[in-house]
Amino acid sequence: MLLPAILFLLFAPTAPLRQTPKQAQDYAKLRSEVAAAQGVKQAEVLAKMAELEFDFARQAFVSPQPSDAGVTQLTLVTQHADQAMANLRAEAALGHKNGMKNVESSLQRIGFGLKDLAQQVRFEVRPKVEAARDHIADLRAELLQMMFAPKPRKTETQPRALPVRFVFHRQQQRDPLTPFEADRIRDTAGSLDQRVAVLLQFAQARLTQFDKVRNASPRPPDRETRLYELLRQYNAILPEAEDALDGVLSGGGTSATSSDSAVKKYNVPKVLKATLASLSQLSAELQHIQSASTPADLATYHFVLDDCLSITNDFLQNAGQAKPNGD
Repeated sequence: MLLPAILFLLFAPTAPLRQTPKQAQDYAKLRSEVAAAQGVKQAEVLAKMAELEFDFARQAFVSPQPSDAGVTQLTLVTQHADQAMANLRAEAALGHKNGMKNVESSLQRIGFGLKDLAQQVRFEVRPKVEAARDHIADLRAELLQMMFAPKPRKTETQPRALPVRFVFHRQQQRDPLTPFEADRIRDTAGSLDQRVAVLLQFAQARLTQFDKVRNASPRPPDRETRLYELLRQYNAILPEAEDALDGVLSGGGTSATSSDSAVKKYNVPKVLKATLASLSQLSAELQHIQSASTPADLATYHFVLDDCLSITNDFLQNAGQAKPNGD
């Protein structure tokens, strides 16, 4: 039953007073919507609430006079994210995946923000920020697994468990990036144009490694697991690149990870040109993988490969039609 949790949300403490009129209006609107919504729609509203609460937490932590409001808001972030995931688990049990992408995008933005915030807060509160960061990362990893897991056959009456080779440890699911890659992403916190390029490099690296593993002789003993995992990582990385590009197009001043006081301007045509070239190359490589794979290999990873192609081509189309704000 979701009602007790929703009642808690309605009567939970409101956001801290230090907020813009628009933030206060948006938050009040979401609080009024959450009880009336159900299922996936309610999950989307909860995820949006968590995004705003992260903004409130960040403002409280980095203000000249930090307060305990930041910790309170982090608690609300994780509670609302947990409730959103509970809704999506219930929907997934019924075979429904609509709306998962919107919640995943919200968790992605919160996760990136928490990574950067952990480097900025006072030492005594850093463990709480890191705990929230890890919790959101765990939820997002679970959601990505729900989004990209193979669909059950029509003749089956119950969802089929993934083969053992596709069951990954929680630590492996937490983040598609290596520690070195995560450090590089943190270094781009103030330069979203660089973040787009770096994330696309990471995506390219997954496909390069995929072909090496696919064509390796003799075959590695964990070949199927590695192939599936590399495509899963690609699927997790590319939306983050698209989100960074959105920040470039909007000027970089409204991102949760950017400064509220400075709007960074970018050479948008140059960024778009480089992004389109990279995406075209990625799309071509994915199509080659699809055509060159054996039927036995496709049986292992064709669902997640289809998702890779869909995400890449959607990103390519959106980037091709993109214009910076104000144009």
